[in-house]
Amino acid sequence: RTGEMSKSEVSSSGDWALTDYQVIATYKNDRPQRNSEGYDGYSLVACRIKSGRTHQIRVHMLHLGHPLVSDDKYLKSETVAEDREWCPRLFLHCYRLGFSAMDRQPQLVVCPLPEDLKMALVRLGAAQIAPRASDLLFEETSWQREVFRPSPTSWRPGTQVLRRVAKLVENAAGEAVPLEALREDAQLQAAMAEEGNSGTLGRAWLAHHYDIFETVEGGSSSKLAVRLRTTTTTATGTSLETELERQLETVRSEVEDLERQKQRAIAEDYTKA
Repeated sequence: RTGEMSKSEVSSSGDWALTDYQVIATYKNDRPQRNSEGYDGYSLVACRIKSGRTHQIRVHMLHLGHPLVSDDKYLKSETVAEDREWCPRLFLHCYRLGFSAMDRQPQLVVCPLPEDLKMALVRLGAAQIAPRASDLLFEETSWQREVFRPSPTSWRPGTQVLRRVAKLVENAAGEAVPLEALREDAQLQAAMAEEGNSGTLGRAWLAHHYDIFETVEGGSSSKLAVRLRTTTTTATGTSLETELERQLETVRSEVEDLERQKQRAIAEDYTKA
């Protein structure tokens, strides 16, 4: 470590540290500050650390000439400012963690990419799957199915209600499940209470998750029913839903950019006042 900012560096006199890495995909760089520093693109990389040193991944990637995006500790302020235009924070995420629980039983948690970092990747073009992109990370975890685009029933922080609804609908084997039947599920009620959801499962909630669920009218009773969205495939084998998802993700990222600009402007006005 060096100085009061507690930075780390690769040194022959330092402690042993080892990081394995795997390149998942690469993306074009069209940002002037990065170009001026000699970076002609971005690499999406999975790392597996064999030791636990301070800032290990950040320092090892920097040493290799590939510093992490939006790293305000190891990058120039100008570069960080440019990175933050499309990636709101340090691009570093623990997607897989194994440990021994209190009963000494091995536990494994796979955590999908958070929405803000996912949107940052979309801005680089990650919504379209590159033909040579790697999917299996260290022969253990699927990048597309477990990290970038997990199923609705996959574990994610704060998604108990979403996962329970998805599980109930999935168990119906393609049949639409009446909304009233979902509301009566005891586990779903407990999940809603735990997540602090004081409202009821209704059209507003379903509209918020329209990319996962679709609603249908329940026959002659005209009661609302729910089912998982299905994938429609063209004759060429291209998923229409994937293309729509790519467009949707792009629009979402643009909306988030506008929201950040709005919040920044409000903050500046408040400071001036």
